[in-house]
Amino acid sequence: MNAQSEIRLTFQRSARFTSVRTAQGMCLRPILPIRLSYGGKSVDLNAMVDTGADFSTFDIRVAKSLDIPDDQLILDNGTTLGGKTKMWYCPITISLMGKSYECRAAFVNNPDWLNVIGRDTIFSKMQFAFRQSIRQFYVALQP
Repeated sequence: MNAQSEIRLTFQRSARFTSVRTAQGMCLRPILPIRLSYGGKSVDLNAMVDTGADFSTFDIRVAKSLDIPDDQLILDNGTTLGGKTKMWYCPITISLMGKSYECRAAFVNNPDWLNVIGRDTIFSKMQFAFRQSIRQFYVALQP
């Protein structure tokens, strides 16, 4: 195979990167609208597609807004770029782009936490490609 060959994939949808102001300046992040559900409750929010995250994580206030009972939140330690932190895990449903998946989400007690869609949630169910140079990322609804 020629080293200059381009990999060609077919994607059903494309989305724009979202510009986000950080302490280090502006950066681009692949952010999608999602819906989280537990029992009969659901909440709509935005989450970043993070290829470096093992699992999906959300602020603990999201769990509270879904009325997840405390006895369903399993406490464990997780590791983030900032180090070890307490996380509460619970199976929920995540919906994006017309598809719904069961996942084990982690909730952290940090009001500044960025909602993250991690690899274990949807990366085995969907394909993602990033072309930051043109501010686009692409999603295929099939693995």
